[in-house]
Amino acid sequence: MRRYGYERVGTCEEAVTLLQDVTVSSRLLAGGTDLLVLVHKESAAWDRLIDVSRVAEMRGITEDADAIYVGAAVTHAEIAANALIRETLPALAAACESVGSPQIRNRGTVGGNIANAAACADTLPALVCLEAVARVVTPEGEIEIAVSDFVTGVNRTTLPAASIIRDFRIPKPA
Repeated sequence: MRRYGYERVGTCEEAVTLLQDVTVSSRLLAGGTDLLVLVHKESAAWDRLIDVSRVAEMRGITEDADAIYVGAAVTHAEIAANALIRETLPALAAACESVGSPQIRNRGTVGGNIANAAACADTLPALVCLEAVARVVTPEGEIEIAVSDFVTGVNRTTLPAASIIRDFRIPKPA
C-alpha cells in the first residue's frame, strides 16, 4: 500500500496554506469515505492528506435570523439527527438519511459530498433546491459560490485551486 504524508490542521487558513504548496500533491480529509474508494481502486494520486476533521469552524450547525449554517465537516448522520435541520430543512435531513449505509453516514461529510462531486452526491439536489451557498476560503480570502453553480459534472467543480469549503449558508424557508 502506498504511503502518504499527513498533516492535521486547526483552521481553514492553515489548510489553504498547505494546499498552496505545489511541490506536494495534497487531498483534504474529513470523513474519508470517497478517499477510501480511490485508495482501494489504487487510483490515489496524492502525496499528503490534510486532515480538517477537527477544524471547529467546519464542525457546527448554527443559525441566525436569516439562515442556517452547516459546517463542511459535519457528517450526514449529524445533519439527519439535528433537531433544527429536521424542523426547518426536512429535505436536507431526508437527503442525509438516504446516503449509503449507517457507516457512510457516520463518517461521510456534507462538504466532501459536494466538493468531490460524485455521481451519487445525495445532498446535492437538496442543497440546490434550498438555494444553499458554499462559503469557501481561498488564498485571496473568503468567497461564496451557489451550490447550483458549484458542481459542473461528475467529479468536476468550480472550487478554486488551493481552496476549502468552510460551510454552507442555507436561507431559512419562509
